[in-house]
Amino acid sequence: MKKVYLLQHSYEYDDCEETKIIGIYSSKEKADLVIEKYKKLPGFKHYPDCFFIDGYKIDEDNWQDGFLRNSVKWNIYKKPDENKCPESFCFLWSVSEEKCDRAFGKCKREDATNSNRDFYEPCEAELEKFGLPWFYFIPSEEKLVEERREEYRRESKKLWGV
Repeated sequence: MKKVYLLQHSYEYDDCEETKIIGIYSSKEKADLVIEKYKKLPGFKHYPDCFFIDGYKIDEDNWQDGFLRNSVKWNIYKKPDENKCPESFCFLWSVSEEKCDRAFGKCKREDATNSNRDFYEPCEAELEKFGLPWFYFIPSEEKLVEERREEYRRESKKLWGV
């Protein structure tokens, strides 16, 4: 079956996601060549790691099971806002009800004015499914058990430079 490759450039600016469709190509290699050319252009050269290529089979439906709000592409190279609810990436999130399903109080990520507790528990299977590292929504090493802190420091520095 024939496949095409959608090339997009997507980055966040002032808490808004900016996405531009660059083109649709007959091979991943052609899309990769266009990326190299665009990395030198005004605007794009300031966000060289924000190109995405997605392959699609022609005449095949996508999103056949619907979608969840977390189907949005997170920018893996930008540390997420620690006050934003990670939704289905949290073990306490109810996918069917699309809300937090915790019985022991509000999480500050859900209601920062009425809570100061962060109940986030990583749902590693969901993180893996979307290509996000296990620590993606963990704001600092202090939230971890001692055995994982060094790994967090090393991996987050490699990914975000912090």
